[in-house]
Amino acid sequence: MKFLDVGEKIKKLRKELNIRQEELNATGVSRNFISMIENGKRKLPYHVASELVGIFNKKADELGVTLVIDEHWLMITAKEQAEEFCREKLKNELTSEDINVITMLVKDYNIKQLIPEVYKIKADSLYENRLYEEAFTYYYEILDNVDDKPEEKAFIYNKLGKCKIMMLNYIEAKTYLNRCYENSIIVNDKNTMKSGLYNIALCYKRLNNTELAIKYIDNYIELCDVSIDVKEYAGAVILKSNCYIESNNYQFAAEILRDLINKFDNPEDLLLGYIYNSLGVLYMDMNELDKSLLYLDKAYFIRQKKDIYNLSHTVLNKARVFLKQDMKIEALQLINYSIVIAEKNNDYKFIIDGYKVLEDLYAEYKKYEELIDIYLKMISLFNKMDNTEEALKIYIKLLALSSDTNNKEEYKLYLKEAQKIL
Repeated sequence: MKFLDVGEKIKKLRKELNIRQEELNATGVSRNFISMIENGKRKLPYHVASELVGIFNKKADELGVTLVIDEHWLMITAKEQAEEFCREKLKNELTSEDINVITMLVKDYNIKQLIPEVYKIKADSLYENRLYEEAFTYYYEILDNVDDKPEEKAFIYNKLGKCKIMMLNYIEAKTYLNRCYENSIIVNDKNTMKSGLYNIALCYKRLNNTELAIKYIDNYIELCDVSIDVKEYAGAVILKSNCYIESNNYQFAAEILRDLINKFDNPEDLLLGYIYNSLGVLYMDMNELDKSLLYLDKAYFIRQKKDIYNLSHTVLNKARVFLKQDMKIEALQLINYSIVIAEKNNDYKFIIDGYKVLEDLYAEYKKYEELIDIYLKMISLFNKMDNTEEALKIYIKLLALSSDTNNKEEYKLYLKEAQKIL
């Protein structure tokens, strides 16, 4: 969408109404002055604008053309028109097309006053559609415009951290989340503070530092009013129990999770899907495979109906159980199914987790072509996330594989690509 500047509007109207420049002498200014206004070399005085509006409206009436203009419309700049248009749009519910249009206008016309509001709407839309790389870019652009507003900075830093979590870059995520927490303390924003603490805990868990993860999740739980924030409290307890599972503290984790089940009246509550999935993982790790499948099936029942995004997690865990039972064909089908679901949802973590299970399987059976294909897919995904550190790790695996198989050409190719990262 393009708006016209003052001179462009005058020139366009003049040509549409078949008026020569010299016919505008009635405004009290020369043809040369009108020309300079049209070319953006002179500003349009109000009294001249008023005369022009009269001339244009009169000519339109003579030609039987409907024309509704006034001095304000004629004198307003393209940037001012764009801002007015955006502000009017922001008063109403926005469609995805509206969001795209006003984002483009704010960017093209550099409407700084609207950047925080419009970019946040755009970033939120991208995040909801799981386009985390693009969402991150828009959230980041907001920072310069909210430098003196700690409450807004806290919110944006939290969003930046969440984007980085979804992009599997937990070190960077922690940096943004710590800033989120610091700014939320300044303004005593309890909700953002809690969200920051939870996400920091999640980062530490993903980085296999369960001790620090539990510390932060305990800080989060202290801020929860269990009588009001039941679901938030339950989510934190589930994360904490998963830390205990990773620490092989199975008994304590099982007690926490079983106790949590009793807090839900609805047998199909979405959070029960998380609890059953965690119990499935717990019993899988304990090699109580029948119990594991029982809970994973319960999780699957809820998630296929209410939580498609996390369904891939349960499907992949079930595949892992099948691998332990030496049911490799069934496991392979479930692994591929879990990857398909994760890809549809842009769930990068479980796409990669699925690839890693396939990696182990193909390595065990020396299926090198399939293994290379998986590695290249992983690199492609890490590159998309701008996660060069993880991409480099995969190139190192490819170098080792091509060395083991004595494939010198592939070795040179992978070495060249790895060097580009370094």
